[in-house]
Amino acid sequence: MASEITSTIEEYLADETKRYQAWYTELTQSGDSQYTTPVSVLPELSELKQLFETWIKQKESMIASKVCETYCMKKHELNDKKTLLIAAIADSLSFAFTGIPINVIAVVTILVTENYLDRICECN
Repeated sequence: MASEITSTIEEYLADETKRYQAWYTELTQSGDSQYTTPVSVLPELSELKQLFETWIKQKESMIASKVCETYCMKKHELNDKKTLLIAAIADSLSFAFTGIPINVIAVVTILVTENYLDRICECN
C-alpha cells in the first residue's frame, strides 16, 4: 500500500496536468450534487488551476484548523522531501475532507507543490 501511494505521488509530482485532472475528475464525477457536473472533455490546465483556486479558498479555514500543525511539523522534520511530506499530510487531510469526494493524494500534491499550505499555514 505504501509503495502504491508513493508511486501515485511521484506520478503527480512529475505531471502537473495529471494531478489537476485527477482532483477535478474525482470531485465532479462523485455524485455529490454540490460539485457534480457532466464532463465529456476536461478543461485546460489553466482553467483547472482557476477552479482549484476557487475551490480551495472555500476550504482554507478547515484546512488551517485540521492540517497546519501537522504540516508545519512535518515540513521541518522532512526537510523538503516532497514525496514523504505529501504522504504524511494526505493522512491528515483525508480526515478533514470526510464526506467530500476528493482524490486526497492529488489535492495534497497540489497544495504542497503550489505552496498553498505555506500560505494557509504560515509556518515559522
